[in-house]
Amino acid sequence: MKKQLPKPENWQDFESLCKKLWSAVWEVPNKIKKNGRAGQIQHGVDVYAIPKNEKNYWGIQCKGKDEYTKSKLTKKEIDLEIEKAKKFTPKLDVFIFATTSNKDSQIEEYIRIKDVENKAKNSFEILLFCWEDIVDLIEENRDVYNFYMHSNKYKSDYNFEVFVSELENKEVLLEPEFYRTTINYKLKSHSYNPRIGRSSNGILDLTTFGSFNKKKISLSYCQFRLILINTGNTAIDNWKVNFKLEGECDFFGNYNKGNKRNDYGISNIASPGSQKSYDELCFSKKALIPLIQKDNIDFNLWVLPLPKECSIVLHWEILARDFNKKGRLKINIQPKIEPRILVSEVEYQYDIKESKTKIEEKVIYK
Repeated sequence: MKKQLPKPENWQDFESLCKKLWSAVWEVPNKIKKNGRAGQIQHGVDVYAIPKNEKNYWGIQCKGKDEYTKSKLTKKEIDLEIEKAKKFTPKLDVFIFATTSNKDSQIEEYIRIKDVENKAKNSFEILLFCWEDIVDLIEENRDVYNFYMHSNKYKSDYNFEVFVSELENKEVLLEPEFYRTTINYKLKSHSYNPRIGRSSNGILDLTTFGSFNKKKISLSYCQFRLILINTGNTAIDNWKVNFKLEGECDFFGNYNKGNKRNDYGISNIASPGSQKSYDELCFSKKALIPLIQKDNIDFNLWVLPLPKECSIVLHWEILARDFNKKGRLKINIQPKIEPRILVSEVEYQYDIKESKTKIEEKVIYK
């Protein structure tokens, strides 16, 4: 069974392939040319030459389709390119449509009709070479085949991924801890234990017992690690990664360094109590050195989620000199909420109020 050759990855590569292929078919390796440069008027002709034993120019219109444009060669497009080619000077004898589109009987029939019409007007002949036809020509010309397969084998392969917490992880589960605090009111007691914390508003908090000279730790903040890895076979240079957070949180950023930017260009993009939304939560990671093949960079971030079960989506996009790619990570939030009761002492009976309950950050002392 005949093996199908891979199609070129972009239209520039396809144009170069056509030049190499028809230089062999026409036997004019040193006389075939690409027509001008990108952006210039080409009159429908990308590659041209006078084939061996011919007297006038033949022209090729290279139409890259399918894999990278997700489109097909159309009748309207054919008509437009034919009219353009009529303005090419000197006058063409043959005008070829070379396309990466697969063979299509309706388009082939339309080309035959246009060919007859055009020759009846004493104009150029029109031919169509679909990808299967081009593969036949490549396999008939061993030098072109070797050139094409070699260039595909050693072509730079860029790729990049971002993982969360561990390699291959595109999701992470965070379990922040919160208090569901109920405040009960009572008349102030005349006895006082200095080892039990008492706030300025008279609330007794037994969780602060013996907290003097101890470190305050919030269990509501969650840490996770972002891993940026070059998964291709080519070094990525002049690059940066933009991140955008979809969802709400009270804090997102570099918790340990306050509001200062760290070595990775990360700053706090949400501060406690802000509950900023998607469009505002953006930050970048910019590297000063190339990211070589299979190497990775990782850094820690902190998030203070809202005290509810939800998900936060972290969108990322790498922008490099020769490469760009987008992706997303998912941060699932399943908070653990612990009930606690605090007592607020008041001076007078009429200051006693109904109990109040609220969810708040869980802080411990170590």
